[in-house]
Amino acid sequence: MKTHPLVAGLTLALASTLCLTGCGTSHQEKSGAGPSSAAASASSGYPATVMSCAEKLTFTEAPKRVLLLEDTDAPTLSMLDLLDKVTMRTGKIDTTGYDVNTATKLMSLPEMKSGTTTLGGGASVATESILDAHIDLVIGYDRGVDRKALAKAGVKVYAPDAYCYDKKPVDHADFSLVTQEVTKTAAIFGVPKRAITLNKALKKQAADLPKHAGGKGASAAALWLSSDGSSMYSYGRSSMVQAIFDVNGLKNAYADNRTRVFDISMEDLLKRNPDWILLLSGSSNADTIKTTFEHAKGASQLTAVKKGHVITMPYSLTDPASPLSIEGATELAKLIAS
Repeated sequence: MKTHPLVAGLTLALASTLCLTGCGTSHQEKSGAGPSSAAASASSGYPATVMSCAEKLTFTEAPKRVLLLEDTDAPTLSMLDLLDKVTMRTGKIDTTGYDVNTATKLMSLPEMKSGTTTLGGGASVATESILDAHIDLVIGYDRGVDRKALAKAGVKVYAPDAYCYDKKPVDHADFSLVTQEVTKTAAIFGVPKRAITLNKALKKQAADLPKHAGGKGASAAALWLSSDGSSMYSYGRSSMVQAIFDVNGLKNAYADNRTRVFDISMEDLLKRNPDWILLLSGSSNADTIKTTFEHAKGASQLTAVKKGHVITMPYSLTDPASPLSIEGATELAKLIAS
């Protein structure tokens, strides 16, 4: 685990801005007078309204007790210096690809007991457990909680767009999805100025990426494998894999599919026969995923395998949209150039 250059650079930029707005002692603070409620409201951006799938959420103040389903939005929260606002976590946490600071904070959070959803295998939490912990915001996905029951109890559920199964996915993903997620997350916690600073740095990073594109129009497929290799998934043009391939000059072999992620067969992969295969790994298979894939029936016939163009990268550096998606694009550029 390391501190990514992108993380270090953006953290420094954000820290500088936070100091400019909060490190000094104002005349009001010296005299004991605080800012007016109107000024405080303007600074925080409240009331703030964000869309959570098909539901409109309005915040008049920052959430006080936040539950994170697995590591949903963790990179975004971390780079906005908001991870300390999270009260509890639930479900499995895979910190592969995260910087040391983010991983440490995530793993130190108190853990709420959870089950597993029938669809997708993510964390599932009982409404009673959430209410007993006095949670006022859940950051996660609908399949893990009972949104309607929580809403009746006054608990908000925020799901990033990538986890909105009732919403039509974007037609073609790009890095604006990253800055949109940063803006929405910052609005929830009343720190819109942090989003402006972070997004400015992110846009500059994204704009520089095509200058180093080495794909030269080759085709590529990003794959997620189950631990035993029995199941295989790929990513369509609404996923951040599309954006990452685009800036590296690669053509997504599954760009004809608008779905974010879907299961595929080796037979279909052989028909498409991409020049490059990017295997997305987690902590459970980081050391074995390449061997597992290359020994799968039919894999030896793939052009990417024959040419030695099978590469691996942490899943967290790709999808869903987060500042780490830009780090993933940079990492992929290095991998295809080596």
